[in-house]
Amino acid sequence: MPGRLSVAATQACLLVGAILLFSFPGRAQQASSSTIPAFDIQLSVSPDAAARLGSQTLRIDVNFYGSPKPGVRANTPLGFGFIQGARVQAKSQIVHVQAFRPIANITWPPRVFIRVEPPDNHVICGTFGGNAEDVVAGPVRLSCALTSEATSRGIEIGTISKSNVADSYAIYSLLEPGGALNKISPTRGGSWAVADTTVNITDMNPAVPPDGQLKAPAENKNAFEQALWDFKVRQYERFHLTASEFSGAKPDLIDHQRVQQIRDSGQGGIVFFSAVYFNSNDTAALVY
Repeated sequence: MPGRLSVAATQACLLVGAILLFSFPGRAQQASSSTIPAFDIQLSVSPDAAARLGSQTLRIDVNFYGSPKPGVRANTPLGFGFIQGARVQAKSQIVHVQAFRPIANITWPPRVFIRVEPPDNHVICGTFGGNAEDVVAGPVRLSCALTSEATSRGIEIGTISKSNVADSYAIYSLLEPGGALNKISPTRGGSWAVADTTVNITDMNPAVPPDGQLKAPAENKNAFEQALWDFKVRQYERFHLTASEFSGAKPDLIDHQRVQQIRDSGQGGIVFFSAVYFNSNDTAALVY
């Protein structure tokens, strides 16, 4: 995965360093709900990862957050989270999450982000981000494996919410060198490749959150704050990009090995994208 850029590599690589705020047509919100229904997480751990972890416990962070109800004051908490534990098993297991009553400040549907935290940095686990209906429709499938075997086992670093796939890739397509971005600042699109894994806050250089670089637009402060909350919840998320999801010209997506080869050679450039962070009703977004 991408690391810090050296001085020499900086001259050859483009890091998309601006965090941009996009607006989209609003999506109809569902009626308010008094509770978040119970749901299941189907968790699988590879035998080698289970052997390394032994009897330790996997921590599952579950976060719910959403848009404020009318009349809610600024700076009021718009989300809540809790931790669920799971014993390590070298097979698939079901982790049941009880129904929860959401905080009174947010409207339906709340967004959900789930992350499995292994107690060993040699083990990697998947993440999930989506809406409440995405989790109650069926079990949320998350997997853990040794970092050395994650790719061969098809373990995803992260999953884009089904409801956000189209908008996320529409934004990436706008920012892809050689695409619509040329209307703002012409680039030699053929000289650039796109990293196939998104960056998170620890990869960014400098590692500054959106509100450390941007001011909320006066006409859209609420949307900015909600997208910022999404960033705060999902700032450690990474996931793989798929070239076929881009609109227009398909980018040359390169893996970590090719990223390192370009850096070492000093020839060509690389674009890194973060996840796209949305407000609660998907009408605005932040991206690095």
